[in-house]
Amino acid sequence: MTTHKPSPGNLNTLVFDAIFTNEGNGYNHHMGVFIAPKSALYVFTWTIRANGGAYFNTQLLVNGLVYGSMYTIDLYYSNSNSATAVVRVAAGIAVYVRTGPTSNSGDILSSFDGYSTFSGWSID
Repeated sequence: MTTHKPSPGNLNTLVFDAIFTNEGNGYNHHMGVFIAPKSALYVFTWTIRANGGAYFNTQLLVNGLVYGSMYTIDLYYSNSNSATAVVRVAAGIAVYVRTGPTSNSGDILSSFDGYSTFSGWSID
C-alpha cells in the first residue's frame, strides 16, 4: 500500500495499489485480488502495520475460504506483523487479503517508515 487505510472495518478486501512485479498479470491493483494465471503451488505472504493503539485481524482467502489469519496490534507507536501461507491454487481462482470478522480498530499504516504489503509466487 502506498498510503495508510483509515478505519478499514470488518470483512473488507485490502487493496495493495503499488505493483513492483506482476508476472502473468494476475494481480488487479484496483480490486486487490490476485487471479491465479496457472494452477500451481503458491506462497503468499502479507505484512500489516498498525498505528497508535490500532488492532486488526486479517485473513488470506483462496476461492472464498480462509487459508491464513493474523492479528496485528500496536500499543505505542507502530507495529507490524507478517504471515505466510502455502496453498495449491487452480488457474482462475481468486486470492486476496481482507480484514477479519472480529472487531478492527484504527488505521492500517503504510508509509516510508514501513509499508503494508502482499506478495505471492508459484513454486512449481
